[in-house]
Amino acid sequence: MLQIIVMALSGCPANENDIPIILVHGFNSDESTFELMLPRIKQDFPNRKVVTAEIMFHRFSSIFNGFSRYVRGAATAIRIAADGAECIDLIGHSQGGLVSRTYVQLYSGFHDNYYPEVRKLISIAGAQGGYFCDRKCAPNSRMVW
Repeated sequence: MLQIIVMALSGCPANENDIPIILVHGFNSDESTFELMLPRIKQDFPNRKVVTAEIMFHRFSSIFNGFSRYVRGAATAIRIAADGAECIDLIGHSQGGLVSRTYVQLYSGFHDNYYPEVRKLISIAGAQGGYFCDRKCAPNSRMVW
């Protein structure tokens, strides 16, 4: 069963057209995940910037580098994709949904606004329950399983 979660998180003061939509792909994936969805999003939101966050080494980076490092890389990629915007909307697919939620928990609006605040989060088939291997996968992780 496909799970879609939509969360309205903040009352960003910006005009909606100034809030970029940032797409976050999942494990073993890249920006091509959104190939069919991207034209529709751009059609529905013609005045908004829509970009894909380029996360670290793509495809297998969460396996080789651990989830905490992957999330830090994703936070940097999201900040870069935001291109100076104070508020963003995130759409995450699969592990990208979990990564996006973790970004909200650890980075959104923190660090003197160094990281943009998330106004809305949409998780499509996100792994919101975490990983089955929990601490065995990343024993030194600061992530909450």
